[in-house]
Amino acid sequence: TSSLIASRLQKIAEKEGFTLEDGASRMIALAAEGSFRDGESILGQILISLDDKKIAKEAVERILGLPRREAAKELFSHLASRDTASSLKLIQRLSDDGYDLSFFNKLMVSFFRNALFLKTDKSFKSFLAEEIPLEECEYIEARLADFSENDLVRGLNLFHEYSQRFKRSPLPQLPLELAVIEFINSNEQKIARRAGFEVS
Repeated sequence: TSSLIASRLQKIAEKEGFTLEDGASRMIALAAEGSFRDGESILGQILISLDDKKIAKEAVERILGLPRREAAKELFSHLASRDTASSLKLIQRLSDDGYDLSFFNKLMVSFFRNALFLKTDKSFKSFLAEEIPLEECEYIEARLADFSENDLVRGLNLFHEYSQRFKRSPLPQLPLELAVIEFINSNEQKIARRAGFEVS
């Protein structure tokens, strides 16, 4: 699991004379996509890039060119509000700043997965606290009322499905944009059907 990889990476860093903060180790584990070997390789890349012996999450994001988790929180909030314009502007800003959007999409998969767990059973909070910061759990909890369980399943499926399309996409931001538009539009159509009319 990501938490196990993160813990092992912290021990490796400690042997090399570095302190790898929890948020930083989790970020590397997520970037490694479940591979401990890839996590070791990423950690090695970071260690040779830093003079500071204390490695924070922000340093990992900067060195790897990864978008900040706060941006994922922002998009999750826009999706909760069904705000297409703000969602697309955020994605464009991340693209213009040169961030890795395929990694950002993984963050969104993680957000919807964690939200689905919490929506299903609040007791999952203690389990998730081992993988993500407590304040992120609380942030997701605060937005759960804006999503039905079906919404979260659909969002998880959409962002996971579009994660397969980044390598083939002519535009790096296109898979994310399509996932956002499809998620919000499908919700609007559901609301319209409940009200007794269809939207085109």
